[in-house]
Amino acid sequence: MKYTTQVEIFGKKYTIRSDSDPSYTAELSDFVDKKIREVAENYSAISSHKIYILASINIANDLFQIKKECEDKDLQSDERIARLIKIIEDNTKNFP
Repeated sequence: MKYTTQVEIFGKKYTIRSDSDPSYTAELSDFVDKKIREVAENYSAISSHKIYILASINIANDLFQIKKECEDKDLQSDERIARLIKIIEDNTKNFP
């Protein structure tokens, strides 16, 4: 089912069609707006186009950082599981 949601990002209104719930679309739009405004505060002398690009890079950086953290946690979990399996195998060798 397609939903249509009106949002405002960096002072401009957009109509977004999506399968996502309108409240989720609004939440995403608010997040993007916040990121754009953060960049705009730090770089007031550049064009809005460049502000959008820098905000996109910041969002991508956040995504990549979280992805890396998840991969690291997965690796740590895999290592712990392997150690536990070895402990179990070592301790059950003498059982018939």
